[in-house]
Amino acid sequence: MNKIFKNVFFLLLFIHFASFQGMIIRTLHLPGDCCISHLYAIIITEFSAGLSTGSGPSGITAGPDGNVWFTENNASKIGKITPDGTITEFSIPTASSEPLGITEGPDGNLWFTEGFGNNIGRITTAGVITEFPIPTSGSSPHGITAGPVSDGKLWFTETLANKIGRIPTAGAIVITEFPIPTSDSAPLGITLGPDGNLWFTESKADKIGQITTAGVIMNEFTLASGSAPQGITLGPDGNLWFTEKLGNNIGRITPEGAITEFSIPTSDSGPFDITAGPDGNLWFTESLTNQIGQITTSGVITEFPIPAPGSAPEGITKGPDDNLWFALFSNAIGKITQFRTTTTTLTTVTPNPATFGQSVTLTATVTPSTASPPLTGTVEFLDGGVSIGVVTLSGDQATLIVNTFTAGIHSLTAEYNGDENFMSSTSSPPVILTVNQASTTTTLTVAPNPATFGQSVTLMATVTPSTASPPLTGTVEFLDGGVSIGVVTLSGDQATLIVNTFTAGIHSLTAEYNGDENFMSSTSSPPVILTVNQASTTTTLTVAPNPATFGQSVTLMASVAPSASTGTMQFFDGGVFIGTGTLSGGKATLTVNSFAVGAHSLTAVYSGDSNFVGSTSYPVFLTVRLIATTTKLVVEPKPVKRNQTVTLTVSITPSSATGSVTFYSNCKLLGVATVSNGQATLTTCFPHRGKKSLIAYYSGANQFIGSISNSVVLSVGRKGFQKPDHGCQFFAYGARGVVY
Repeated sequence: MNKIFKNVFFLLLFIHFASFQGMIIRTLHLPGDCCISHLYAIIITEFSAGLSTGSGPSGITAGPDGNVWFTENNASKIGKITPDGTITEFSIPTASSEPLGITEGPDGNLWFTEGFGNNIGRITTAGVITEFPIPTSGSSPHGITAGPVSDGKLWFTETLANKIGRIPTAGAIVITEFPIPTSDSAPLGITLGPDGNLWFTESKADKIGQITTAGVIMNEFTLASGSAPQGITLGPDGNLWFTEKLGNNIGRITPEGAITEFSIPTSDSGPFDITAGPDGNLWFTESLTNQIGQITTSGVITEFPIPAPGSAPEGITKGPDDNLWFALFSNAIGKITQFRTTTTTLTTVTPNPATFGQSVTLTATVTPSTASPPLTGTVEFLDGGVSIGVVTLSGDQATLIVNTFTAGIHSLTAEYNGDENFMSSTSSPPVILTVNQASTTTTLTVAPNPATFGQSVTLMATVTPSTASPPLTGTVEFLDGGVSIGVVTLSGDQATLIVNTFTAGIHSLTAEYNGDENFMSSTSSPPVILTVNQASTTTTLTVAPNPATFGQSVTLMASVAPSASTGTMQFFDGGVFIGTGTLSGGKATLTVNSFAVGAHSLTAVYSGDSNFVGSTSYPVFLTVRLIATTTKLVVEPKPVKRNQTVTLTVSITPSSATGSVTFYSNCKLLGVATVSNGQATLTTCFPHRGKKSLIAYYSGANQFIGSISNSVVLSVGRKGFQKPDHGCQFFAYGARGVVY
């Protein structure tokens, strides 16, 4: 598995140094008195899997097959790396050839120099290698580049032979060499200039040379002594840019030969190779300080540390994937993915304020730091940091239409997610969107109407929102004359309440939707007028005991259905009012003990209340009978002698009986006595001996029925008192007796 080192640097270019998490701020050396503020982000990835140990990658170039090709100086191999980092190696036939420079030829092959093998090599994209010897032995070829299209040849430097070489790519392969006027100049880098000539560095002579395709060295432009120019490339500004390995500068030379030098911030950095980047800047390697440098065409330099220490970067090129690729002599291939900055603005949030359920249009505009390449990717819209939608950019804009914002305050931002060329960015400050609650309309239906007291009445409230979604939530409160009679949770857009407790009368009913976070409350209007009529009743009368005895307590119980009836009950005897009872639990009672003897037609009349209509029971016929009595006779003393006084005492039950008692002896009248407190007494004597059958008859009075006592047999002896002077007649206890 490739060991991939990744590092992301965010560089703000200011005058002073500071650092914080995720961002590095560095002091820049700027030409003149200017200050530039800009934001860059790069990812540096290093690939080593697939490389021979200690292979020493050096030169590097973009291939025609979409891959990157490089030389392995120590391993005498040519390497290929795909954009995803897969490395393949191809061995050069000549051992210890020590390849250095490499470039794409006009024939669609890769061409390279063998610094120790003294050859120019050609490798097809399939990996087939052919070598072409250089006429001058020990020439130590180094840099190589393609000439103009019209030339169709490759040009290379011969460091030790002090020559510029040329090799055709078609037909007979014959190498031509052109001596450099300055002796021992040690040419290294070479590139095609904007003028159709070849430009090269003279490392030991501290010069920049210019040679025509005809092999004429037109100019040698002198640099500061000890600069040791090495790599050279054509810049996007039409000038030539080169590295000064010992001078620690990046140099620029116009086609006319005007030279400007820009000092690298890090001292003794050992700038090695340089190339034009995809961002319109120049990128170079710092072989001694383990950094990659970037220089704008105005001379602003930025340095990026390489993650792995001691990497010794050498060659650098723009890859077919628009990333920068560089060779690390420490045995890795590096890739720089550069992101350009962007600014995202949430330009449109309309309407604002909005109403819940209303469509709100959010438009984000992404402004790139460079005009090309075009922006791609997506914009994510967020509400309080929570994603509400991702939209693909169209040009520099993305639009999202949202109709699901809840009522309330929303903090909206747009975040461009970046692409392979541009950094992400987030709009700031947030746009505050106010979403008001949507209106509702509540209607109420009531059935049945009119209703009867106690009848179930259905109240149905329908809440109609001004927007269809999301569904309504919350509760509906039903009110009777403004007083709550129930709260019901909405089901869909309806709430139903069944009531069976409406009092008789007129009711003004309304329904009030209490609203939720998205919908406003509303009240039905006008009120629904419900008429509740009194309920009918049935009165039933029971009488007990029946028949009754005079004076006996008789209970009249009237029952009213429904039992919820309240109020009073009037009782009548033959239409004559006899009493009132208060209903309790639908019942009222009256106890009467004064019914006269005879037949009575009894009725109960319920007077009704606010909810119930009055009603009259069917008559109940009561029979009241006379009071039965018992008569008990006691005779004392007994037996007796003739003419001895005898007292006959009668006790009548009940003791309230009145009237008189008649006493008989052997069916003959003895006397009559008045009843007092339930008793009557007769005193008499019997002059004749024999058995006397005594009995008393209570004749009854008023409400009492007469009754006959028990029979008492009295024995009258032979001997006794003499007959008194008055014929044994006397009064005793107020009763007169007749002697027999």
